[in-house]
Amino acid sequence: MIKLWAHECSRVFKDRLISIDDQTFFDKLLKDMVKTNFKREWNALVQIEPLLWASFVPTLYPDGDTTRKPLNDVYC
Repeated sequence: MIKLWAHECSRVFKDRLISIDDQTFFDKLLKDMVKTNFKREWNALVQIEPLLWASFVPTLYPDGDTTRKPLNDVYC
């Protein structure tokens, strides 16, 4: 849940920042907030960066018809 929260904060706030300095500041602020409020170390939570939270379903069939070619990389 902490990683989901951090991901959402990044998408809502960081994605709107245009300066690399501001984005770097945001990353530091986010990591500090995780440590202060959740008592967790960022590196213990996040193994791969950038932190992404998504689901791609490779076996979604058009109209549920399994005889048709599946739709690949559909974002859910």
